[in-house]
Amino acid sequence: MNTLQQFQMWRTLDHVLGGKPPATRFESKRKQLQPNNSSSPQPVKQIPVLEGLSDKEVRRQFIREGRPVVLKGKATKHRTDFAAIFKHMQSKS
Repeated sequence: MNTLQQFQMWRTLDHVLGGKPPATRFESKRKQLQPNNSSSPQPVKQIPVLEGLSDKEVRRQFIREGRPVVLKGKATKHRTDFAAIFKHMQSKS
């Protein structure tokens, strides 16, 4: 069960079994599962914006590596095969 599912389970039990509002029977369990707001924010990863790469270079440098990239000018010249990309990404995981 992932963290969100655990949080929802304790929240539901608190609602159903908690008694008086606001229910606090499982409050400590819910607080353990909530993200810590005092931690420093994670840096935002910059995605490169490139133009003029060949299809071979894009496949070698980004698709095979699973790295994100924004390609300028490719949408007009290249028909994306989303099924093939999806299949490739599934095989990596």
